[in-house]
Amino acid sequence: ATANGDVDLVAKRDHDRVTGKLDWNFRETKNPTTYQWGTTQRRTRGELQYDHFGQTDLYFWANSSALNDSFADIDLQWISGAGAGYKVVKEKDVSLSASAGLAYVKMDFHVAEDREFPAGRAALNFAWTPAERVKVMHESSVAPSLKHGDETEDVIVRLDTRVRWTIVNRLFAQVRWVIDHNRAPSPGFE
Repeated sequence: ATANGDVDLVAKRDHDRVTGKLDWNFRETKNPTTYQWGTTQRRTRGELQYDHFGQTDLYFWANSSALNDSFADIDLQWISGAGAGYKVVKEKDVSLSASAGLAYVKMDFHVAEDREFPAGRAALNFAWTPAERVKVMHESSVAPSLKHGDETEDVIVRLDTRVRWTIVNRLFAQVRWVIDHNRAPSPGFE
């Protein structure tokens, strides 16, 4: 049994935008030998971002995200940062933006030793509307540790790709593929 929840909220004004996201994933699977059900995924992620747009295609952003993933030993992964971005393409049916900045990462684990470090943050956002009711979206971000001599070599990567079909107004169906990767996961949770 699998359950997913996904909420995206966007508030726009002339020169700024606030975006909030919440994802929840839960899965149970039945052991083929014992026929017992067991939880195999329990994960929650939230993100809040503020963007300020000027007269040009340059914009400034501030972002915070929080992740809890029991099966990756993550009690709380908190990333907060700020930086600048540029709207590379802004057409009726296609948009592409790139951003970069600095962030701070705090990772609290259930079992492993907690870690925190300053990081860089780079992101790429792409959206394409090939048909009236179809939208393809891709968001990617990377946050490499800036801690000199960091033996864990932390690099956190997130890729989120969606194809969304509008059913009516703001009701839609979507296919989504998300990859969250930490180059230095908690030992035993690779």
